[in-house]
Amino acid sequence: MSKFYRVVGNQHPLKEHGQPFHHYPLGSIVTGEVVDLDVAEGVLKATDFDGLKQNLYPGHYEPLPCYQVIGNLGDHHCYPIGTIVTGEFREDGALIAYDHKGLRQILYPEHFQEVSSMPKEYIVTGNRNAVGRVYHSCAIGSKVNEAMARNIKPEDLMELKQRIPMVYYINDECGLDIGDEFQWVVVNYTADTYDGWGEAVGRKHDGTLWSIDLCHCSCYGPGEEDSWTRVLDNWQDQFCDWSDELYAKVKELLAT
Repeated sequence: MSKFYRVVGNQHPLKEHGQPFHHYPLGSIVTGEVVDLDVAEGVLKATDFDGLKQNLYPGHYEPLPCYQVIGNLGDHHCYPIGTIVTGEFREDGALIAYDHKGLRQILYPEHFQEVSSMPKEYIVTGNRNAVGRVYHSCAIGSKVNEAMARNIKPEDLMELKQRIPMVYYINDECGLDIGDEFQWVVVNYTADTYDGWGEAVGRKHDGTLWSIDLCHCSCYGPGEEDSWTRVLDNWQDQFCDWSDELYAKVKELLAT
């Protein structure tokens, strides 16, 4: 995921050079990834909204908060669900947002959530030294933090990426509580004035499919009718009462 940064400096690494190092105006918003190069560590490989690519050295940039688009009730904006944006808040709590192409939209609080900068975590995948002996006390498959990972060989670790499920709405949106154990969820919900119905299917990070029926409460609005249920592995060979649109979208996502 490319993050957002603000350009805050432009002094050439060699002070005696006396010339600007890049062509971005100060205050520009760029996206990119921070990498270590032979010439320097912590270099931002940046791209601005016009597509201009430049390398920014430490001191030339500062990180900006990132937000993920999670809803669009009332069709207030044209960002796809899951888009990562940055922006500034208005007094009413709405976010004046920009995506990586510079498209500006207004997002209301129910439309976005902040993408936190969480410490790295890893899954232990091995535990042998050069001569095949156990060399650390962490069980294979266990989760460890950055401090514990320093004592384990990099090839015996798998980094846990931040898990924010992608949500695909076929019809109307609903207040479905989706945990980070899901990779993606497809929601097919139809809302009426005092009623609502539908279903959702999600894929967890272990590859299993789960489904849930959706309903409508007269007091609290859309919600779950029951709990998530594991879908049989041979679900395509069995009778399936999902809608055609939901069935097609699930097959499309599984094929990617």
